[in-house]
Amino acid sequence: RRLGEAGSGECDRGDAGVVPIKRFFYRAFSRSVEGGILDATRMDLVSFAVELLSSDSGDEQLIGAHILRGSIANRDSARRAVRKIGTSAATVERLVEMVSWKSPSKRRVRSLAAEVVLRLAGKRRNLIRVATIPGAIESISTLLETPTTDAAAGDLAMNEMGLHIMKKLAREHGNAAKISSTRGVLSRIIHFTRTSRAALQICAGGEGSLPAKTVLRSLQVVKNLSSTPGHTGEAIRREISDNVFVLGNIRKVLQHGGERHGKMQLTAIGVLADLAIDGDAKEKIGCTGDMIAHLLDMFAGSPESAPAVAYAAQGAAHIRLQAGEVVALLALESAANCDRILREAAVVERLVMTLHHPGLQITSSRILLNLCRYSRSDHFLQLSSLTAAVPIVSSQKPTKKYERILFLEG
Repeated sequence: RRLGEAGSGECDRGDAGVVPIKRFFYRAFSRSVEGGILDATRMDLVSFAVELLSSDSGDEQLIGAHILRGSIANRDSARRAVRKIGTSAATVERLVEMVSWKSPSKRRVRSLAAEVVLRLAGKRRNLIRVATIPGAIESISTLLETPTTDAAAGDLAMNEMGLHIMKKLAREHGNAAKISSTRGVLSRIIHFTRTSRAALQICAGGEGSLPAKTVLRSLQVVKNLSSTPGHTGEAIRREISDNVFVLGNIRKVLQHGGERHGKMQLTAIGVLADLAIDGDAKEKIGCTGDMIAHLLDMFAGSPESAPAVAYAAQGAAHIRLQAGEVVALLALESAANCDRILREAAVVERLVMTLHHPGLQITSSRILLNLCRYSRSDHFLQLSSLTAAVPIVSSQKPTKKYERILFLEG
């Protein structure tokens, strides 16, 4: 008994207690009696758990799932356990099958199996192995189903885990194509990017709270999908931008994210940067109400801000810089977006102020240069005030020669 308790503690059996260890010892003893001592010594907890997963008994399935979860959670055994589970196609297939179980009595087994699949997906060598199982994407997407009533904490935890698995799988380009082409999966993922000012303010724990983490995970999946290269990536980005909710949801993240949700905002901006590569998507982003206004506020400060605030850090410096890069992309070869940018209050003056900031000068120069190149002629008088920026740029000591030339050539 003491050996069982010690083994349970060291192996992190969690709420399963010592039962899995006791069952393991009983099975090993039985094999040593029926066969020989060598039969028992060849057993280990992972192979024992795999046997239990194949059982028709719900109790044995639960014990097997507990053992596997404990094995991958234990620091000493995790690497060996993940390798052993991942190299068994039958075991991976069984775990993926368990993830799709919807019976209330199987909920705990399903949750444990999902944890194991998540850990397997964390290793690149397992990414393709998991996704190539027939119906794997469909099985994992069942974790993204939302109840008809308000989601409980347990439902959100299951949703977040499903999104986390999808995020890891989408790192591999072939998997990204499978996710986007599996019917209904992309729309489910985008559904979880939905948020509001009230929802983000309620998340007192910042991005560590479960509702905020769910929004972040969904944006991370979309980001991994949108950054897929080649013709596959073009098709995926087109499908994302064609979704009527995605840009509106991203706008709310930018508008209401605030300082506590910087990682969420940075991920949302990254999605916009990927989508803006496509000309049609660029126009859709520009047409989304207040999207350009929020990006400009993040980069150059709001019109109501004092000049000092305009180039002080409004949140993380990296977020600010990336917001400016997206504005520059939106203005590139788009007269319509240039027109939208120039309609913002005091936009030229705000952008000129950012030229005082060495870390933002090159991005500001790109935006202003694109406005000069691609805006319509009726904005000539508005842009003529840029001559005041020449002394600012000329007085700077840029780290690269082209940083000064970029603006002056405009």
